[in-house]
Amino acid sequence: MSFLMGKSGVVKGSLLKLVEGKNLIGQDDGNCLILLESNLNKKPLFEITVSNNHVKINNLSKENIFLNGNNFEKDSLKENDEIEINSDFFRYISDEKSIISTEDGTLFFCESDRFIILENKEKFKNISETENKIKDSFYETGNILNSSGSAKSFVENIDNVIVKKFPESSFLFILWDEKESAFVKINKNSSEKFNISRTLFSTVLSEKKAILSQDIFKDSRFRNIESLHGQSINSIMCAPLLSHRAILGIMYVSFSDFLYEFNKNDFDFFCRLAFQASIALENVITKESLNKENNTLRKTINSERPFIGKSAAIEKIFNLIKRVAPTDLNVLIRGETGTGKELAARMIHDNSRRKDNPFICVNCAVLSENLLESELFGHVKGAFTGALENKTGKLEQSEGGTLFLDEVGEIPIKTQVKLLRFLQEKEFEKVGSNKKIKLNVRIISATNCDLEEAIKDNLFREDFYYRLKSFNILMPPLRIRVDDIPMLVDFFIKRFCEENNRIVPTVSKDAMEILQNYGWPGNIRELKNIIEECLVLNMDSVINKNDIFLSDFGLGGKACDKGKNLSFREAVFQFEKTYFSELIKDAGGNITKASKISEIDRTHLHNKLKKYDINPNQYR
Repeated sequence: MSFLMGKSGVVKGSLLKLVEGKNLIGQDDGNCLILLESNLNKKPLFEITVSNNHVKINNLSKENIFLNGNNFEKDSLKENDEIEINSDFFRYISDEKSIISTEDGTLFFCESDRFIILENKEKFKNISETENKIKDSFYETGNILNSSGSAKSFVENIDNVIVKKFPESSFLFILWDEKESAFVKINKNSSEKFNISRTLFSTVLSEKKAILSQDIFKDSRFRNIESLHGQSINSIMCAPLLSHRAILGIMYVSFSDFLYEFNKNDFDFFCRLAFQASIALENVITKESLNKENNTLRKTINSERPFIGKSAAIEKIFNLIKRVAPTDLNVLIRGETGTGKELAARMIHDNSRRKDNPFICVNCAVLSENLLESELFGHVKGAFTGALENKTGKLEQSEGGTLFLDEVGEIPIKTQVKLLRFLQEKEFEKVGSNKKIKLNVRIISATNCDLEEAIKDNLFREDFYYRLKSFNILMPPLRIRVDDIPMLVDFFIKRFCEENNRIVPTVSKDAMEILQNYGWPGNIRELKNIIEECLVLNMDSVINKNDIFLSDFGLGGKACDKGKNLSFREAVFQFEKTYFSELIKDAGGNITKASKISEIDRTHLHNKLKKYDINPNQYR
């Protein structure tokens, strides 16, 4: 029986039993002994053939492999012959008596008057499995570090990785603090007395390289550093966290127990971890910086008025938002298309206690019943055909913040029931799951539908309606905000010119009068579109009345607004009947086309046509 014993390098202290026949050594998984050096050829490096009492070695590669210090192609192996591959040395042992096994399974190699301890593991037979575990470990570590949302969670995550890998060690993390313009010590689980040597710290900073000292008492670099000896430290590793800009921090880990010391594999792990940590930490710092800038901008925006105008109608909206924003009441925002319902919802969120948490929007009109349910509540894998993985719904994404349900009048009855339960219990179940998820989410909804009429037609649940309508805001149409039109026009012109590097034109008195006398059925959205169209077609320094193209429908709408003795409900009825008649006429009686033009769901459009007794066939 013969053996190959690792004498030095990565393979030191390991033993490979050579079997009868061919024994291949290399990096490939198919070899019986697998070397992990990344710079070696993947093919077998050499072959040891055992036949009866004859053992031969055959060099299969062009790598620098030496037998007893000499190059070779083929040769016989004799007792104590040494094979060198890079920095790894093997010794060939043919005398089985040289290997002594104790009762606990420990192996010793007897060499003259001393014993060399060997690992009682089939190390090389399982080394490919070890390599895969290393890869999996770093993949998992990368995911853990990259999931850090803040510097605090990053330190906790990296501390957990170190504790798991080196449970008997002490770990210190030093982070650069921009505010203090200094490095700050953070040691989550270690004693407050645990410090890093100034000499070691300065060395890592200046050289920007990781340091390993397996035994500081034998290491000439640190033998005389009192701060290390005073803490009874015997083995240390220290690595800088580098970015393209500067040193972000330093990781430092040590053993005080003389039974433990770091080896080359530990140092390789630590250096890889430092590399991963550098990337993750830079991402965290960038994210925190962006969040800080975002919050600053948000505060600046919140200190201003997001709505443009000073009319009595818009002032009333400001006051309502100011009153309801600090509360957690559900808000129903009503009004025509283009009046700024989403903007009002965002203003409520941005001035509430939830402003630092998510504001999530869902347009309930553009999704089918099943898709909407999945979009809102999420689903588990296998819940339905095509559910190939778990999905987090918009409700869950809004945790701690606000969910804005736009076009809430288009939500199917079945989904209304599930949302009603959430509004009542603050909990829900994902599609395909029975597990209840409890959330803290504020609901703001918006619609341009007549929900009271929808309730009468059994298209909208009354209990759901009252849950949504804890507080009601009615957005004013632009046609009753005539005094705000000059300010809005000025805003849209300046924004367009700034974005397109244009000189800002002025608006003639006649042109402004036309804009103020128009009915604006599309409200602010229509005004924005008309101004931008005008700027594209007209490159002059003045916008005249002939440059403005308005629809006949809007011009008719203005006359309608001046009708006397009309209640709001009557005015809405008159407006909607005219609107849908013109819509079907323009679409040539084609419901699909009308649905696309109006951005209204086909089912809801059918209901409106039925309500106002409009027959599409008349226009085909």
